[in-house]
Amino acid sequence: MTAFYTERLSHRLLEEQDVAFAASLYQDPKVMRKIATSFSKEKSERSMMAAVKAHNGSVLNLCVWLISERSTSRPVGIQMLNWKTAGSKSAEAGIMLHPTANGKQFAFEAVGAMLDVGFHIYHLDHIYAQFNTTNIPVAKFVEKLGFTTFLPSEKEAPSDCSIYRADWQRLVQPTLTQQA
Repeated sequence: MTAFYTERLSHRLLEEQDVAFAASLYQDPKVMRKIATSFSKEKSERSMMAAVKAHNGSVLNLCVWLISERSTSRPVGIQMLNWKTAGSKSAEAGIMLHPTANGKQFAFEAVGAMLDVGFHIYHLDHIYAQFNTTNIPVAKFVEKLGFTTFLPSEKEAPSDCSIYRADWQRLVQPTLTQQA
């Protein structure tokens, strides 16, 4: 699935022309404050180029989509599904929004549609997200999407909190479009 759409947003696989924008999110201390230390320009660009190349690989293990406002085509963030092992039936979901996109309910809309893609297009059984427990906006929107909390052992949890999604129902009705 290379592209899908919601009422206000378009989502398409990250392309080389998007690397600078996507990498800038990893370099922004405000965006990264609840995730990790900001990346260097070189590290973030390398990481995003690897994501672009992963889309063209023979084994699906990572999809990173550029999120843009449909009305303006302005990029507002990126989101991803990351399979821990190729062919697995579970994946981790993640999203990063540019600070100007915060407070508009874009995360709920975007991740809801991506979950739909994960379960109904990629036939995943489980999608989970991990985030810092002090990130209250994320905690609210993942709960609103129907994620259920579980507390893993310290060995399993690289962050302060893990959220596990086993029984998801379609809450956002995206208009899914495939492109060659």
